[in-house]
Amino acid sequence: MEEAEKLADIATKLERFRYNVIASLMWAMFGMVFGSAMLFAGAMQLIGITERTIYPAMLIVAGVISGLLSTRFERFIPLEKSIRKRWHLGLLLMFIPFIISYALLPQILILGAFYFSIVWYPSLGAGLLLYGIYVERNSQLVVRNLTFSGALMLLTSIVLIPLSRLEINDQIILGSNLLTISMMIAIYLAASLRGFFGAQKVIQE
Repeated sequence: MEEAEKLADIATKLERFRYNVIASLMWAMFGMVFGSAMLFAGAMQLIGITERTIYPAMLIVAGVISGLLSTRFERFIPLEKSIRKRWHLGLLLMFIPFIISYALLPQILILGAFYFSIVWYPSLGAGLLLYGIYVERNSQLVVRNLTFSGALMLLTSIVLIPLSRLEINDQIILGSNLLTISMMIAIYLAASLRGFFGAQKVIQE
């Protein structure tokens, strides 16, 4: 009887370990997808495509690609139906900051190219934070990377405030965009590593 309980405990731990390792890999994947999308948008600006919708358009593309990849990864994550449903519903919260930033504020304020090139970053941070607060309460994750990443992105968004007070030109716009991309990739990498090393705690319990 004790042997059976031990085997069941080991199986449960291995399942949670696999779940957390896969989740950590997804952060690295998301970082590459969103980083590539934002770099593409910046490249379009460099070659003369200054349409403001290029950034939200590429965010949508990155989101769709990430969503499709996530569904593929879900096959390896046997979540309870209620938990999976919460994760799917929680995605709606991520859209709220983007709707405010790209649809509502431009109707109220006069905003320039600098705003549209960097606002995706704090919007993503706010979306991740809202998503994390909603879904990470009763999940099987060892570390709360959504909350961690969202809070860190909002915190690092502060560096954009002094940049916005400079004389805005193409260099400032593109430089600020590259800065936000580099910060996002660094944070996503940190989240991936936190998830991977945090997964070891499952085995050590």
